[in-house]
Amino acid sequence: MAMQAIVDFIFPSHVGDEPNIDESRVITQAFLNSPCYVEVFRGDEAFRREAMEFLFRRNLYLVKTKCPECVRCFRAQDGEITCFFMLVPSFGAHHTMYEKIFEGGILEFGIRYGFNVLSRLIKLSDFADAIDEEFMKGRKYYNLQRMIVTPEQQGKGIGSKYLGEALKQADSEQIPVILTTQEERNTVFYARRGFKLVKQTQYPTDDPNYAFTNYVMIREPQPVH
Repeated sequence: MAMQAIVDFIFPSHVGDEPNIDESRVITQAFLNSPCYVEVFRGDEAFRREAMEFLFRRNLYLVKTKCPECVRCFRAQDGEITCFFMLVPSFGAHHTMYEKIFEGGILEFGIRYGFNVLSRLIKLSDFADAIDEEFMKGRKYYNLQRMIVTPEQQGKGIGSKYLGEALKQADSEQIPVILTTQEERNTVFYARRGFKLVKQTQYPTDDPNYAFTNYVMIREPQPVH
């Protein structure tokens, strides 16, 4: 507790935390048991939840500062989130290392949750970047990230509706969309929306207890009529 108090004193509440608390909690709940995050945040569920909420709060802050239109968050009339995803372009939304370390909370993350955890997180990020580079080969593209529909809203066509609208935007710009998922059942949903599975590979973890399969899918832009 004493160490926690010291860390809280050194790193007071961030200006970007409050507006993103609601979204980060919903995203965390959806991906809490996702194999890639279980691998990064080894330990009990409470630790994983806290670290993921921190990570997503700061990531949302960074994305919104450069590309607020990348964040697609849809709510019911009562204000509850029903669907969320990010359509992040490979162009025009880059952050400096200073922004990532301080505004994005990389340094604070390492101190709060351990630099071994940070190392695994960076490894996962590099792995994802390498996949994008392998298949996009210098092309402009969108990266579909953190697509969720809250459990009580699933099966109502909400995800298909809002994702379909975003894909129409990509089509109008003639830009492909790439995504990765660790759940094979998700590939069926995306295949119905024009994505094709281009790679299935095992993540190179250092502990076989945390091994998982990564599915890479790409949707080429469709003709606009």
